[in-house]
Amino acid sequence: MAYFDNRPQHFRLVAVLYAGVLLVLAGMNFVRNASRATDENLFRTSPSRLYVVRSLTTVRPAAGLQVAGAQADSVRAGDFLIACNRREIEDAADWQRARQGLAPDSVIALKLFRPAQGEGFTIRLAAAALPDSCVLELPPSIYIVAVEKGGASDRAGLLPGDVILRINQQSFRDAADADRIMRRAGSGQTIDYEVRRGLQSLTLHVTLARLGVSLGMVISLLIGLAFLGVGLFLMLHRPRIRAARLVGLVFAAFSFTVLVTHQQAGEAGPFSQVLFAAIIANILFGTATGIHSSFYFPKERPELLQNPWLGRVPYVLAAVAFAVIGGLGFAQSELARFLFLATLGLMLLYYFVVFLLHRRQCSVEYKRLSRSFKAVAAAAVAGMLVLNLLLVRNVEQVNAGVLLLPLLL
Repeated sequence: MAYFDNRPQHFRLVAVLYAGVLLVLAGMNFVRNASRATDENLFRTSPSRLYVVRSLTTVRPAAGLQVAGAQADSVRAGDFLIACNRREIEDAADWQRARQGLAPDSVIALKLFRPAQGEGFTIRLAAAALPDSCVLELPPSIYIVAVEKGGASDRAGLLPGDVILRINQQSFRDAADADRIMRRAGSGQTIDYEVRRGLQSLTLHVTLARLGVSLGMVISLLIGLAFLGVGLFLMLHRPRIRAARLVGLVFAAFSFTVLVTHQQAGEAGPFSQVLFAAIIANILFGTATGIHSSFYFPKERPELLQNPWLGRVPYVLAAVAFAVIGGLGFAQSELARFLFLATLGLMLLYYFVVFLLHRRQCSVEYKRLSRSFKAVAAAAVAGMLVLNLLLVRNVEQVNAGVLLLPLLL
């Protein structure tokens, strides 16, 4: 960064080029998402492969358990079996092993999930009341959380709690894989959903709609542009000041994450790969720059700046993580997610350790100025949590943009 101290025009050029690339990628993503297909429902990966196909009579509810909405005094056809006597059940073989050696008059505890209500509960019933035919092992599936009234899925007859086994005769691994198969058909196309609804096996025909531009997408776009605008303002108007350059870069980096909030996880194709790589890079290096900027803003910390490596370590961590994830082909895998989150956690831990070790050298003025920033950040996080609780059951996945409104603070 010292290179730009006496070369403000060079930094302005870099800032404009960086912002331009971010805007082009975000604009292409916005247009693509606005035109993508949707079945106008919200689905999630099923919590188990064991599906109850016979309603059973219970002995009594689990001690002290009260579950709103779900009837904890019955096992209904359509429930998922999660565990037996606190033993996790993954398939039919596990189910058989869990029941071996049980006396007919013994009482067992079953942990179940009722997709129609989206709630889990535990009940107790007699072992003798559990015939082998009471559960069915399903292939990997998804269950419907909510259906938009009057939408494509509603018109086709899909209901909350329905379990989808195949889409256009294709099986899938999880919700992301199912979403990819569905969107591959394109808006206006009719696709077949093989559905399990309690004792019924159905094939429903869903004519996909075009997602279009939602309120949530517009809100996230405006918030992202506001972030990018603040970052550009700082970088273009105060390029000689290191604090302004660093803080401006942080705003620009995280503006991209907000602008592409509606990127669909698991989508394939070259553009999705480039976009995923850009998201990872901006978050990792944006976090590293944010840590570095705290050495200068809201007031310089000479005790930290005297050791240049304190500011370089986060960039090294970000670069190593980005290289490893890139070596995996930027695949949106569990390993890539783990490396990404672990690196962010390590960088944040490094930040807290460094500032904890140097807290006694921190000036009174720095403490006073940073206190107000911490209060605003806490209010923003609290606001996002409250909105998340209010909207968590909303069918429109694109309403994620509304959750970002507190970031304007």
